[in-house]
Amino acid sequence: MHAEKALSKYSWPGNVLELQNCIERAVILCETPEIQPRHLNLFTDRYGSGREIQDPWDLLDLSGSLEEASVRIHAEFERHKLSQVLHEVKGDRELAATHLKISPRDLSTKLKQHHLDG
Repeated sequence: MHAEKALSKYSWPGNVLELQNCIERAVILCETPEIQPRHLNLFTDRYGSGREIQDPWDLLDLSGSLEEASVRIHAEFERHKLSQVLHEVKGDRELAATHLKISPRDLSTKLKQHHLDG
Protein backbone atom coordinates (compact mmCIF):
# COMPACT_ATOMS: atom_id res chain seq x y z
CA MET A 1 0.00 0.00 0.00
CA HIS A 2 1.28 3.46 -0.85
CA ALA A 3 1.30 6.33 1.65
CA GLU A 4 -1.28 8.24 -0.40
CA LYS A 5 -3.70 5.32 -0.18
CA ALA A 6 -3.11 4.98 3.58
CA LEU A 7 -3.80 8.70 4.03
CA SER A 8 -7.03 8.52 2.06
CA LYS A 9 -8.26 5.37 3.89
CA TYR A 10 -7.75 6.93 7.33
CA SER A 11 -10.87 8.51 8.86
CA TRP A 12 -9.09 11.63 10.28
CA PRO A 13 -11.20 12.12 13.41
CA GLY A 14 -9.14 15.19 14.35
CA ASN A 15 -8.86 18.45 12.49
CA VAL A 16 -6.43 19.45 9.76
CA LEU A 17 -3.68 19.80 12.39
CA GLU A 18 -3.74 16.01 12.84
CA LEU A 19 -2.99 15.60 9.13
CA GLN A 20 -0.28 18.27 9.29
CA ASN A 21 1.39 16.61 12.29
CA CYS A 22 1.20 13.23 10.58
CA ILE A 23 2.96 14.55 7.46
CA GLU A 24 5.60 16.45 9.44
CA ARG A 25 6.37 13.35 11.52
CA ALA A 26 6.58 11.19 8.39
CA VAL A 27 9.08 13.60 6.82
CA ILE A 28 11.23 13.45 9.97
CA LEU A 29 11.10 9.65 10.22
CA CYS A 30 11.49 8.95 6.51
CA GLU A 31 14.89 7.54 5.61
CA THR A 32 14.01 7.06 1.94
CA PRO A 33 13.25 9.54 -0.86
CA GLU A 34 9.55 8.58 -0.72
CA ILE A 35 7.28 8.49 2.33
CA GLN A 36 6.00 4.98 2.97
CA PRO A 37 2.86 4.02 4.94
CA ARG A 38 5.04 2.92 7.87
CA HIS A 39 6.26 6.50 8.27
CA LEU A 40 2.70 7.77 8.80
CA ASN A 41 2.18 5.88 12.07
CA LEU A 42 -1.57 5.65 11.43
CA PHE A 43 -1.93 2.29 13.19
CA THR A 44 -1.27 3.79 16.65
CA ASP A 45 -4.26 4.75 18.78
CA ARG A 46 -2.55 6.78 21.49
CA TYR A 47 -5.61 8.64 22.69
CA GLY A 48 -8.14 5.85 23.12
CA SER A 49 -10.26 7.24 20.30
CA GLY A 50 -11.57 3.79 19.41
CA ARG A 51 -10.60 4.25 15.78
CA GLU A 52 -9.81 1.19 13.76
CA ILE A 53 -6.15 0.19 13.95
CA GLN A 54 -4.39 -1.33 10.95
CA ASP A 55 -2.11 -4.33 11.36
CA PRO A 56 1.34 -2.77 11.91
CA TRP A 57 3.04 -5.66 10.09
CA ASP A 58 1.37 -4.52 6.87
CA LEU A 59 3.14 -1.19 7.22
CA LEU A 60 6.67 -2.56 7.66
CA ASP A 61 9.10 -3.12 4.81
CA LEU A 62 10.04 -6.78 5.29
CA SER A 63 11.60 -7.21 1.85
CA GLY A 64 15.01 -8.72 1.26
CA SER A 65 16.85 -11.17 3.45
CA LEU A 66 16.15 -11.72 7.13
CA GLU A 67 19.28 -9.77 8.04
CA GLU A 68 18.41 -6.85 5.73
CA ALA A 69 14.86 -6.62 7.06
CA SER A 70 16.08 -6.90 10.66
CA VAL A 71 18.61 -4.09 10.23
CA ARG A 72 16.01 -1.89 8.53
CA ILE A 73 13.33 -2.56 11.20
CA HIS A 74 15.79 -2.02 14.05
CA ALA A 75 16.88 1.31 12.56
CA GLU A 76 13.25 2.36 12.09
CA PHE A 77 12.40 1.37 15.67
CA GLU A 78 15.41 3.25 17.06
CA ARG A 79 14.61 6.37 15.01
CA HIS A 80 10.99 6.27 16.17
CA LYS A 81 11.92 5.74 19.83
CA LEU A 82 14.44 8.59 19.79
CA SER A 83 11.93 10.93 18.16
CA GLN A 84 9.19 9.93 20.60
CA VAL A 85 11.33 10.47 23.71
CA LEU A 86 12.67 13.80 22.45
CA HIS A 87 9.12 14.94 21.85
CA GLU A 88 8.04 13.80 25.34
CA VAL A 89 10.87 15.73 27.04
CA LYS A 90 10.42 18.78 24.77
CA GLY A 91 13.90 18.43 23.25
CA ASP A 92 15.84 18.22 26.55
CA ARG A 93 18.70 15.95 25.46
CA GLU A 94 20.02 15.32 28.97
CA LEU A 95 16.59 14.17 30.10
CA ALA A 96 16.12 12.14 26.92
CA ALA A 97 19.42 10.32 27.53
CA THR A 98 18.31 9.58 31.10
CA HIS A 99 14.96 8.20 29.90
CA LEU A 100 16.70 6.06 27.28
CA LYS A 101 19.35 4.89 29.79
CA ILE A 102 22.19 5.89 27.49
CA SER A 103 24.89 8.52 27.82
CA PRO A 104 24.34 12.00 26.36
CA ARG A 105 27.26 11.28 24.02
CA ASP A 106 25.61 8.07 22.76
CA LEU A 107 22.36 9.97 22.31
CA SER A 108 24.13 12.62 20.25
CA THR A 109 25.72 9.91 18.08
CA LYS A 110 22.37 8.18 17.52
CA LEU A 111 20.63 11.46 16.70
CA LYS A 112 23.26 12.20 14.06
CA GLN A 113 23.05 8.66 12.71
CA HIS A 114 19.27 8.98 12.27
CA HIS A 115 19.37 12.60 11.03
CA LEU A 116 17.42 13.82 14.07
CA ASP A 117 20.09 16.24 15.29
CA GLY A 118 18.66 19.30 13.53
